Amino acid sequence: MDDANRHNIFVYILENGSDEGFVPRVTDDYCPTDAAPGSRAKVEVLAQRLRDGFPLWHPEDRSSYSGLTGSTAPREQQQEEEGGK
Repeated sequence: MDDANRHNIFVYILENGSDEGFVPRVTDDYCPTDAAPGSRAKVEVLAQRLRDGFPLWHPEDRSSYSGLTGSTAPREQQQEEEGGK
């Protein structure tokens, strides 16, 4: 098992029985994201950080919606475009 997988919190819990003592690792691959809070892109970044054993929250992550533009389509139309989700 490579070091990245060994340091994943899920593997740590399996090996140690709890998350007590787990310390996320920080490498050059731990980068901030400009994804909007609560967006699907941000959730994907957080999931990847979890898999990689990194801290979830980077101090330089986008923390506001400032400067972003949103969709003006009604929710029903957005859902149809996404495949009826």
